[in-house]
Amino acid sequence: MQYVAREMERDEYFRIRKIPLLIGGATTSRVHTAVKIAPNYSGPVVYVADALALGAGGPAADLA
Repeated sequence: MQYVAREMERDEYFRIRKIPLLIGGATTSRVHTAVKIAPNYSGPVVYVADALALGAGGPAADLA
């Protein structure tokens, strides 16, 4: 993910628009995201604990 963050920083399309980079899953944590990934991208880097909650069919879908 550090590579992806660096590439997004290099690419003017992402950098100027400040497109968010969402990080989550079992292989990372909030601290890892803040310390290792976020410094590589000037836009918002957001740790998402449960990526399924963002899309249809995830736990958040039951709340609708």
